Amino acid sequence: MKLITTFILLFCFSNVFSQSIFEKMPENAKEIHFEYTSKSNFYYNEVGIYADPLLFELELQNVKYIKLNHPNENYICGFVSFLNMDSETKDKVASIFFHSNIIFKAVYNFKKNRTTIVAVRNEEDRKFFTNIFGKDYSRFKFKIDLNYKKNIKTTFYPNIYYTDKFEEIKKSIKWSDSINGTFNDKRKNTLLTNFVKSDENLPKQITLGILFENNNFGITKVNNLYSTIELKYVSYR
Repeated sequence: MKLITTFILLFCFSNVFSQSIFEKMPENAKEIHFEYTSKSNFYYNEVGIYADPLLFELELQNVKYIKLNHPNENYICGFVSFLNMDSETKDKVASIFFHSNIIFKAVYNFKKNRTTIVAVRNEEDRKFFTNIFGKDYSRFKFKIDLNYKKNIKTTFYPNIYYTDKFEEIKKSIKWSDSINGTFNDKRKNTLLTNFVKSDENLPKQITLGILFENNNFGITKVNNLYSTIELKYVSYR
């Protein structure tokens, strides 16, 4: 198995000592409402797509890319022009883009000790998807149920559902300090390093479909080769 560490993603965690933008949870809270956004690490403009060269090599092995400066960030990335993409490549990129751009709307109920997460598509991506790929942007959504009493995660899709025990899917974080760390994940027989950030103001129930066995606080960011997931909203009721 190959081991790949996405070092260029470290810039996303450079602001380690920034002040928390989230308030502490009140003692009488009955529910936590929170929202994450997931964005593809394929950056695009009207010319083509830009990404970590590892992403091209892992997902688009037959595509010839060039290396150049990222348009918005200070690092060297891979680039492929839309003009040089055949229909098969466009379909592959469209699939990656579609499955990486998601909004997760979640509610944790203290009495039930349960989190319900509804995953929906970002309407802002529709115009790009239609213009570049000539495809309809499906409103396909799914639901995740995290049952902490039974330690079971259930993912509901329109025609099927999957159930996993927490102990079988939990990830272990290697903490570099009190709020920043990494964990490994496997994709296509390749072990990838993911970066994770937490917030000492947030309870550990604030997390997404990825479960961790050693986090004491809420998760605010997960950055991997494919996508960047960020906590955008928290309220207590």
